[in-house]
Amino acid sequence: MKATAPGNEIGTIFFSQGISNIDVSVKTGIPTSELSRIRNGEIRAIAAFKFYLIALAIDTPINLFIENAYKNLRLANIKGSKSIIDGSKLTSLGAILRPYEETTLASIAFKTGIALKRLKDLSRKNSSIVLAYELFLIEMAIGEKPGFLFSKLFSHLELNSLERQNELRLKENQKTID
Repeated sequence: MKATAPGNEIGTIFFSQGISNIDVSVKTGIPTSELSRIRNGEIRAIAAFKFYLIALAIDTPINLFIENAYKNLRLANIKGSKSIIDGSKLTSLGAILRPYEETTLASIAFKTGIALKRLKDLSRKNSSIVLAYELFLIEMAIGEKPGFLFSKLFSHLELNSLERQNELRLKENQKTID
């Protein structure tokens, strides 16, 4: 069963800051039609790299953008998964290894509600695209600050050059004339 992506506040953020789809599109290369569908909530499953590019385009730090876009997103299970190691019967090595048990894929799946198979695919298949809300949930589950994994994975991404932005803006303007 495919999980449903949660709603987000991107439309509200764009509206409150007076951000146009065209401005974001020319900077990121994301089509205005797709941005419109993201903005009005038709598209809820947003690729994390596109989410990161949108944050760059609107000049908002990724941690603030993720927190504001998904302000109601919470972990499915806060306490962590049930330990497979009985704490009362730990060896010295068991005591050392116990903290590491909390960061297994199974534990992350339990905390986030993301299916274990999905996490394995994200971890092993280059064709799997992590969604913004999934990455945010994973950050919460492993105790990282919002935006940490986004920056780690996508800091190499850049906005279009001003020359390319002008070319794309011209094309967009031609669409409205035609």
